[in-house]
Amino acid sequence: MALVSLLLVFILALSAAAAPVNAQPQEGAQVTPEQVAALVESLPETGSYIYNWTTGELSPLTAKSPRLSYLTTVSAGISASGTTVKCSSSVSIYKDYDVDLDMELQQSTSSSSGFDGITSWYKSVTSTGTTSLSKSYSVSSGYYYRTEAIATVLSSSGRALETVVERSSSKKV
Repeated sequence: MALVSLLLVFILALSAAAAPVNAQPQEGAQVTPEQVAALVESLPETGSYIYNWTTGELSPLTAKSPRLSYLTTVSAGISASGTTVKCSSSVSIYKDYDVDLDMELQQSTSSSSGFDGITSWYKSVTSTGTTSLSKSYSVSSGYYYRTEAIATVLSSSGRALETVVERSSSKKV
């Protein structure tokens, strides 16, 4: 456990050195889309993460991670047929909170780094259960593509409680 904490501190230190972020809002303040974007930009290129806006705690999501506080699962996927990719994401909510689900198609010349967003979609979810977002997009061949899903749980006053970032594996087209 101490090794995991040390590794997380190291990852955060590297991220902060590359792109300093003051993502945590003042107590009771609403989180802006810019703060969520800054948080996502500060994360390493690969992996999945959960950020608790109340405590300011960032954790990688793994099979041994603690349970999410407000969501059951967040997923991101990508498939391709010719030069059309299909991005998909889903979120399962088990508590009665609003969730903003952002899904972004990303492109890179490498299978594991240098991904840049080329288009995105948004869905607001206001009920418990599972909801999905799926979109197709025509792309250029010769690149790697992946889907990034960002689910932010909001309180009834609109205050962000938890953000989960999930990335699909990359797919060469």
